[in-house]
Amino acid sequence: NQGAWYQIRHKLADALASGQSLRYVGRPRSAAPACGSYALHQAQQQALVSEALAPAITAVKRKQKSA
Repeated sequence: NQGAWYQIRHKLADALASGQSLRYVGRPRSAAPACGSYALHQAQQQALVSEALAPAITAVKRKQKSA
């Protein structure tokens, strides 16, 4: 699930303007291409979209929690 991100993140970063950044938003690594449950898929998809479209402050809050 994250394979493509790890392959191209550095190339994408080179194309960003000064002050811009990218971060991965997606499902966690998994050997299976799907979670196996439609309800879980829907919950993961909603969380993924919310995180991807959230303001940058979400990333700041996440860093503060892990620090």
